Amino acid sequence: MTQVSRTVPDITQANLAFEKALLESEGFSVEVRDQGSGLFTLVATMDVGPAVSDTGKDGDHIQQLIANGSSASSLAQAQETAAAALPSFPHNGCAANLSALLIQSDIPVPMTLGAQALANVLKGRGWDRIDIGNQAPGDVGVTLDETPPPGADHIYLVIKPIDNDEMVIADNQETTPHNRCASGKRATGEDHGTTATEYFLRAPT
Repeated sequence: MTQVSRTVPDITQANLAFEKALLESEGFSVEVRDQGSGLFTLVATMDVGPAVSDTGKDGDHIQQLIANGSSASSLAQAQETAAAALPSFPHNGCAANLSALLIQSDIPVPMTLGAQALANVLKGRGWDRIDIGNQAPGDVGVTLDETPPPGADHIYLVIKPIDNDEMVIADNQETTPHNRCASGKRATGEDHGTTATEYFLRAPT
């Protein structure tokens, strides 16, 4: 088994019960630690599926990742895995969804909850930061979070760039690949725009 953990500091007494219940609704076991001065830290942990053994460089598996993200049946399998790890899925389930796709594609990441947490996992595995406009199939988009706490608020897989802005992507928001613009502009088939992408990550080869 692998374990996902999340630490939430500086919770006031007034918000303590709400924040603890929110984490528990996502399937976490929550420990409350008194920081003093009326503030608390929540340490949340969750055991998820078996660890995946390492199978070479992540870049060796990108074609399989693209194929899995492009397939409705493979995406459905990933979303079923994500929902098992995150009861609130698809809500806040972008990282769980992408984690499941990566694992299906023999890229041995742990099931990770939280866009910033998964971005950090990939950076730790040597994935390179790529500027907007240079994205390619198999890259991972990380969006800008404009609200506290700091960090990414969405993460997704690029299936195919259409131009230097619009792409076909896979994420938790649809059961099939769909369009998204890196700039946040309304893409083909969307009712409205989305959060702008801050950067992309590309697997080492």
